[in-house]
Amino acid sequence: MGLRAKIEQSAPNHPPTMGEGDVDASLLWDWFVKSENYLCHKNTPAADMVKTVAHGMGGVHAIRWLAAHGPSLHTMDWDDYKEQMRSLFLPVDWEYTTRMSILRMKQGSRPFIDFALDVLGKNNLLAGTASFMNDDFVCDALEAGMEPNLAQECHQENMNHFDGFRVWMDEVKRLDEQRRQCFEEIAREFARLNVKGSAAAQTSARATRPTSTVSSTSKPASSFVPIPKLLDSERSLLQNNGSCFKCRRFWAGHIGPHCPHPPIDGATYKTITSAPPRPANYVGRGGPVAAVLEEPLAQQTSIEEELISFENVAAVLPNVVSSVMDTGSPGYSDDEYAPFSCSNMFWSCHPLPPSAYPPSCASPPLTLKGLIDDGSSVVLIKESVADMLKLPRFVASQPFVCQPAFSTSKTLQTLASYVKIQPTSVDGTFSSLPLRAFVSPSLVTDLILGLPFLTSNLLIVDHGSRSCIVKLDNERSYDLLHPVSPFSTKPIPLWRTSHIRASEIHAARQRNRPAVRDVLLGDEMTARLKRHRAVHPSRGQWGDHAQNVVASIKECIEDLNAVETYQAQL
Repeated sequence: MGLRAKIEQSAPNHPPTMGEGDVDASLLWDWFVKSENYLCHKNTPAADMVKTVAHGMGGVHAIRWLAAHGPSLHTMDWDDYKEQMRSLFLPVDWEYTTRMSILRMKQGSRPFIDFALDVLGKNNLLAGTASFMNDDFVCDALEAGMEPNLAQECHQENMNHFDGFRVWMDEVKRLDEQRRQCFEEIAREFARLNVKGSAAAQTSARATRPTSTVSSTSKPASSFVPIPKLLDSERSLLQNNGSCFKCRRFWAGHIGPHCPHPPIDGATYKTITSAPPRPANYVGRGGPVAAVLEEPLAQQTSIEEELISFENVAAVLPNVVSSVMDTGSPGYSDDEYAPFSCSNMFWSCHPLPPSAYPPSCASPPLTLKGLIDDGSSVVLIKESVADMLKLPRFVASQPFVCQPAFSTSKTLQTLASYVKIQPTSVDGTFSSLPLRAFVSPSLVTDLILGLPFLTSNLLIVDHGSRSCIVKLDNERSYDLLHPVSPFSTKPIPLWRTSHIRASEIHAARQRNRPAVRDVLLGDEMTARLKRHRAVHPSRGQWGDHAQNVVASIKECIEDLNAVETYQAQL
């Protein structure tokens, strides 16, 4: 294709002119609109409209058409003129391609009103044709191309009950503006926290500098002294001895976000030089076994005070009983071979904890779809998601160089910018340590949660049971992929169920699912019901229960009461 033709009009009372070049549907529509505005300004009669503006069109095709239809210009209708111009300049299937392009349009990260105006503008190209879409079809196209989270909110708000397309579009615009205002408030809150964090880091750096030997009589403004930054030797001791990076206690049994102890006062803090032996009653935080490969120590920033160092690359092997290695299934299952493929493990989460959102946001405006990937050495976030949240960008000291997994070219991609996120479960039970996610423009999902996310939060991934478990404390655990409140179910007492294997009881406690308890106690409950009927034989002697409906209902009620009684005893 050559250069696109250009329409010029010096003033509304001057006729428009079109130069040499290619003409498409959008340019032709602009020509019709400007010509009609000029004709209206001049009060031109309908019989003279075509011959007044037709000679302003340049180009070989227009000149030849004018030469062939010169005498008929005096009697040609304006609608006939537009139809002949479309057939002269546009392809035969231009209506079909224009309509399909409207149906394929997506909102993306732009405001809804911009997306709606683009759809309406493109639909105007079809005005006067059989492919022109009415308000109902335009509404369907807008709903299909709407940003998914905005579409979900519109569904929850029951937007379909509004009368009229314009009213519906105004309500969706209002809802979208509220969401974007919330995003802007989150961005301002992030900027404020970053400024506050930089000031705190500078204060901590000043506190660790050696002071002068000259005594001073002035008193500090506050009695609390910030804790100094961890030394490499201290970090290594804390990592290898089940410690908490917040309270810096060995064999703590918890991690920073769940630390019950107050902050350490830097005035009384002493440098850690050795670790005590492991207590006999220490339960730990899962105690994963890892194959470790040492890498050069990277320079740590202030945010890593709460993060486990990324100087080790580890393949984590959980200590919990895996369904893949269950001794109850010595051979293959129903099929002779493993399946061709398995679905990925996705975690629905919010990008930030509830405390990071401003009070004006009643609920988190965005739910992300994160891929649990223990084969990725970094955490990645889609660029459109980072732009929508308006997260501040930072430049990494060492860019991450990668190659797209399914790309046919060998071109390497360099990711230099990252954002700070803190993924949180939808129910708010689990909140990750702060993560630094590289911004990637070509992700197929919102987030890729790699090894930094898994190792820093001490997550145990069991591919066989499709679970991703984090220990909240010594007694409670939480499965990210099968969220169940850790306070909803009492653990099964071992002395009541001594006939059940201890490994199954342990797995049931870890997963914290009431359904597992029902399966494990099925045989026991059946035996007790049989003994109950043996003690009360008369209650079951009602003749043919298939014909006696009342007797059948009564027997079911008695069985249910017996089940509740035995469950209460457990």
